[in-house]
Amino acid sequence: MLLSSLYTCLVIALVMVTYLLPPTIFQDRRFTPRVLKALAIVITTLIIAITIRFIIQRSLAVRDDEHMFNLLKAKHGSFRDFHTSIYLRLDVYLTLEAEVLRELARTGTLLAGLFYLLIAAIYFVGSLWSPSFPKIRIVDLFHLGFGIQLTMLAMDFSRLRGLWTPYLCLLSSMVVSPHWAFYPKQGGKVIRYILGFLILLWLLNGSNYFEVISNQVNNENGNPDQRPGVRIAMSWIRNNTPPDSVFAGDMISTSWVRLMTDRRIVLHPHYEDAQLRSKVYNVSHWAAFRRPSDVHSMLRSYGITHVIDSTNFCSTSRKGKTYADMVEEGENGLPPPQLKVTKIRCCERVRNGNSKYFQLIYTDHRQFWIYKLL
Repeated sequence: MLLSSLYTCLVIALVMVTYLLPPTIFQDRRFTPRVLKALAIVITTLIIAITIRFIIQRSLAVRDDEHMFNLLKAKHGSFRDFHTSIYLRLDVYLTLEAEVLRELARTGTLLAGLFYLLIAAIYFVGSLWSPSFPKIRIVDLFHLGFGIQLTMLAMDFSRLRGLWTPYLCLLSSMVVSPHWAFYPKQGGKVIRYILGFLILLWLLNGSNYFEVISNQVNNENGNPDQRPGVRIAMSWIRNNTPPDSVFAGDMISTSWVRLMTDRRIVLHPHYEDAQLRSKVYNVSHWAAFRRPSDVHSMLRSYGITHVIDSTNFCSTSRKGKTYADMVEEGENGLPPPQLKVTKIRCCERVRNGNSKYFQLIYTDHRQFWIYKLL
């Protein structure tokens, strides 16, 4: 995935363009030609990067990162499939909430960070406009480009606020850099110290916000130690199933199984792998309108011995789409496998005892149902 990533391809394209550019390309002092040349370089770099990525993907048959492009198409278009719906049913992949922006503004980091980006943008445009304007440093040009990109991504995907928030703190500190020409030569050092102290006070005023963000990021899936039902079920698995058991289920439940029981699982929340994504999709047929016999065969093909069912996996009341709805959307724009569709979901039929392929071996009648494949 790293080899075919857009970042790697952009780095290669940028090195190629930089090497091929004549050193006198920006000697023309007129503003319009300089801007047009800069735009031409950007467009050429993007075209080369996309071409390189296309060649690498085709030659190596790499599909690991296509779900991220599908996710963008799903958020801003009509594309839908199982994997994009898995993301978009979670609030952290929706647009950044206005409340978060208000809290960041209260800490001062949002305003100070955007102020730095504004200064860097003025220096960048000014250096293109007039050769006598103070030149923008390479490090400031990098932060300008990266800051704009990360801000746009954080606005589009709320989860990226975990990266955006500390980066805003970094940009806030750059405001008091001694390299800015607008600070007077006499007394400039004192002004920078005072400004930095005021930004720090503003930041400490909203320090509680960062604690809230940290708790949200660390507990997105919930802390299993705070759920007695989870501890009881995991303890039962550890004491009553063979050590070589292989479990399937939704990604949250199976992550608990792996963490607390040392049993193997077939799913892993590392979604940047095309084969793992396909496995997640196939295993999720447990919660779809399919025959238990077909689902049993599909699970057996992965060496699965047990299924841990949960209210999250086999749910009809969860806000948004259920797993059954998402399975019907197929994956990567393709229709679902040609299996017979039933009126009752597989998990419901098995839970009601109408199956000779799965044996119920544990349930708390509230959160977990554990089955053994026969």
